[in-house]
Amino acid sequence: MSNESRVPWPSIYRELDKNDWIHQWDIFSYLDIQCWHSSDAKKDYSHIESTYFVVMSQQCDLNRDYLARKANEKKEVHQHKHNNYLENVLVCPAYNFDLFCKGNHINLLNMTKHIESEKADTIKKQKDKFIQNDSYKRYHYLVNDEELWLPELIIDFKSYITIPTTVMYTNYHLPDWNYVATLEELFRESVCQRFVNFFSRIALPEYNKPN
Repeated sequence: MSNESRVPWPSIYRELDKNDWIHQWDIFSYLDIQCWHSSDAKKDYSHIESTYFVVMSQQCDLNRDYLARKANEKKEVHQHKHNNYLENVLVCPAYNFDLFCKGNHINLLNMTKHIESEKADTIKKQKDKFIQNDSYKRYHYLVNDEELWLPELIIDFKSYITIPTTVMYTNYHLPDWNYVATLEELFRESVCQRFVNFFSRIALPEYNKPN
């Protein structure tokens, strides 16, 4: 089959109306999130920085939270109901793949995660394994999208964090809050399955085989 006759591969992303509620698999760029990083939480703050973050909270929870908040806007304070509120939104960082290969892709709690040059070279050589998403349970690869200015990304399931929902919505409607796109349905189901599989691992104790 000639290249001319091939059907172009569809984008794995789509853009949603920003006036709507926050969705599972929304992707935001350049978030600078304040967090605690010591026992003295009242005084000692730091920041988690990543190029991109992907919303991982369940769609139904996000929707019920949004509807509950909208309903409360029309009621007196003493009539507010909060049982469907989602207090925090679960997100995972998505790193630029090229920076990931170099090992300087993350600034987490003032610590930089460097990867030895030998390991970085190995990652580059094993790029196909990352793309196939079948060799590294912790990570999920996302292709680039030139129209959205999205580079190749690596979602890190292990480095998840939570952001207060009120903070998400307060900033969501600000001009500098960078919503980029949302994963298309088929592709987000794949990420969801791998995310769940990663956290359903069973840790077995090490044991010595009998002689």
